[in-house]
Amino acid sequence: MGGLDMEIRQLQYFIEIVRRKGFTAAAAALYTTQPGLTKSIKQLEDELGVCLIDRNKRVFKLTEEGQVFYERAQDICSRIDDLYSVMRDTSANVSGRVNIGTVTIASVFFRELEASFSSRFPDAYLNILEMTSREIKNAVLAHRCDIGFAVLPVAEKPNAALEIKVISSDAMVGVMHKEHPLAKQKHLTIEDLRDEPLLLFNDDYQPHQMLMDMCIRHGFRPKVVGTAPRAYLLMRMVSNRRGISILPQPYIEEYLVPELVSKPFQPPISRQLAIIYDRNRYMPRVVQELLKFSEAYFDKTIHSFVRQRSEVF
Repeated sequence: MGGLDMEIRQLQYFIEIVRRKGFTAAAAALYTTQPGLTKSIKQLEDELGVCLIDRNKRVFKLTEEGQVFYERAQDICSRIDDLYSVMRDTSANVSGRVNIGTVTIASVFFRELEASFSSRFPDAYLNILEMTSREIKNAVLAHRCDIGFAVLPVAEKPNAALEIKVISSDAMVGVMHKEHPLAKQKHLTIEDLRDEPLLLFNDDYQPHQMLMDMCIRHGFRPKVVGTAPRAYLLMRMVSNRRGISILPQPYIEEYLVPELVSKPFQPPISRQLAIIYDRNRYMPRVVQELLKFSEAYFDKTIHSFVRQRSEVF
């Protein structure tokens, strides 16, 4: 390193401080003390001869040099992780830890997958982390997650490094009380939502933003009167005539009650779930096996993440 004596541990400390936006949270996450962490970063700055963190700001902020160092440090630590993975793969066993980012609806599926996958590969460990789709994308590209299971789209612009494989595609349908005026129609259009009170998934769930964007492109901002994290809660709100909801078809098959009806959209609206990963990163054998295992389960997109077991929701 050109005469520098910095340690990988210092790079890892600095990366965690940036991710946690402060020394206190990073120290807790790293199971170390804040004074010790502060001393380590000060030693790093002295050795580099630059200030990495702007300490004149009330909110956490990197200096220009700090931002460059952070990006390069991530790359170095990622390459070291890949090196360890390569060495582990020289053994015959499928082993090691896989960090998986999932949206909430997929995390239930992974509780089942973990048991099945671990019975086949007992030396593998799956670490499941719930995030929003865009958080999953960022975590995959930053190598905090090895793979992600996300609702598309995960980004406004294509990313050349991001591999996306659709594994499930479900139609989105409108759900309303059977006495609602729209219940008489064969299908719905986006324009039908212009003056309707809507009940949607929470705004950190990708279909929420997708529907918002579609309505805005049609010249209006939808009237969202309530949100919930689970389909059965939205169904209950619709049953109480608080508004109409837009849900994936498999939820309808699971939760539709006699007083409610569902209507398809014309043109159709779909929700796609995909496996995403960084195609430029070395993929350990355990991750490769997990990808094959997961893709086989969905059998070329004919299955859904929605499982036919009410208690998991």
